[in-house]
Amino acid sequence: LVHRGGLRAQIITQGNIRAGDPVYTIDSDPTEEAHHADLDQRS
Repeated sequence: LVHRGGLRAQIITQGNIRAGDPVYTIDSDPTEEAHHADLDQRS
């Protein structure tokens, strides 16, 4: 498992996406990412 936030940071570092774009690259789990997005919206 990727540590929470680790996947997003990795992708941004590689320049594949911009911050705020959907993070569904590099073997991500859509369910986990959706949960993470939900947490982002509530914070």
